[in-house]
Amino acid sequence: MKKKIVFMLCCLMMLANGCAGTKQDRNYIASILIPASVSLDNIKSSVINTYMDSGWKLEKESDHIISFLHQNDSMKAAIFFGSQYDTRVFNRETVVITSRGDGFMVRANQEVIGNYGSAFEKKTDLGAGEKTEQRLLAIKSSLIRNKESHQEQKTQQPVDTKPLPVRRAE
Repeated sequence: MKKKIVFMLCCLMMLANGCAGTKQDRNYIASILIPASVSLDNIKSSVINTYMDSGWKLEKESDHIISFLHQNDSMKAAIFFGSQYDTRVFNRETVVITSRGDGFMVRANQEVIGNYGSAFEKKTDLGAGEKTEQRLLAIKSSLIRNKESHQEQKTQQPVDTKPLPVRRAE
């Protein structure tokens, strides 16, 4: 009898320890700062292209908020976040672009959605993971690369393709 109780307590402790996360992990939002010389439209198009290339679907787009959706095929997610009506689980990543004096702040946060599309959506905040940070860094590097190549094109003098006149000796 004592062995069963000890075994059950050990199982409960392992379960509680495995499900517990740190407060920092759950509340972390990934963010990057984009220089003011890059326009808001360029930032939005870069965000959309990066997420679409990663397999996310555009869910909503407004002036400063863009949200993307991706179906989560994990069995764990279906067990923990699915419901008896709909076992499908989706990940939603929301990107918020805010202007600051020295540029634009781009922030991303991820949620797990159960009962997607119904009036009883069940949202669980995941914060931002490593892949979210990698996507934001890819967005920033592509914007800086595009800005540098655009500046190089401006500084280059246009090449005159007309042939130079030939002077003839008289």
